[in-house]
Amino acid sequence: MGTLIFICLVGVFSYNCITIGNEFRGSSMVAKSFMSIIGSLGYVVYLTTIIWSFWLFQWWQPIVTFICSIFVGATTAFIFQKNLLGILISPIALIVFSVLSIIHLIG
Repeated sequence: MGTLIFICLVGVFSYNCITIGNEFRGSSMVAKSFMSIIGSLGYVVYLTTIIWSFWLFQWWQPIVTFICSIFVGATTAFIFQKNLLGILISPIALIVFSVLSIIHLIG
């Protein structure tokens, strides 16, 4: 069950990183590109782990995880996308939860 929560959080933080990259208003194009690239790689990991989890869990659990990540991402968007702390936390959390979800799926 913890694995599905990690996968859900990967989807949430991927969404936040891509949205931050698209709506970035700063002068640094490196930061905008970094957020977009990290978010895109996060989506690849997210979709891969969702598909992978169909072989390890009952069929409905990955579907519920996918739906929950959409709702959680939409409800927490205002926390992570409009302030500096969210901009700093989102890519770090995305990397951490991606690694944790892959480790839990392997083991």
